Amino acid sequence: EGTDGIQKMSKSLGTAIRITEPAGQMYGKLMSIPDALMPRYYELLTDEDLGAVKTAHPMEAKQRLARLLTAQFHGEKEAQAAEEEFNKVFRQRQTPSALPEYRVPPALLKEGKVLIAALLAEAKLVPSKAEARRLIEQGGVDLDGECITDPQANVSIRAGAVLKVGKRRFLKLRL
Repeated sequence: EGTDGIQKMSKSLGTAIRITEPAGQMYGKLMSIPDALMPRYYELLTDEDLGAVKTAHPMEAKQRLARLLTAQFHGEKEAQAAEEEFNKVFRQRQTPSALPEYRVPPALLKEGKVLIAALLAEAKLVPSKAEARRLIEQGGVDLDGECITDPQANVSIRAGAVLKVGKRRFLKLRL
């Protein structure tokens, strides 16, 4: 089973965990597997005692699995760093250490401001402007820690601003 617990593990379906992926990605994907699937992953991929796994708290068991498998392919140091980064971003809700950068096209800027829905669509953070408007209205978009709820908002953009969409998508903006 893949990371969704339903489909087979497949690169094309996006449910695979490849051994060549960076440690942070591997750790994150392992943390996303359903709790019910954990014993099967442990059984197939480790020599750990399944009885102990089944009695452990699901979060602890999942973290252990992610750390074990990440260390197996990337080393203990990388696995520890991946776990710390994961905890920083998803448990402590902080900004990731490394962010992809996005240069805001000059055509979108008008007097240093940009329509937020257009920016999300142009940056490919959402598949369409309609999806951007929905996310914005639901409070799923932050710019430098400030929640944006008006899909028609023209927001001021500064170099280095951090745009967050949902829980997992971040961009550092450049002008």
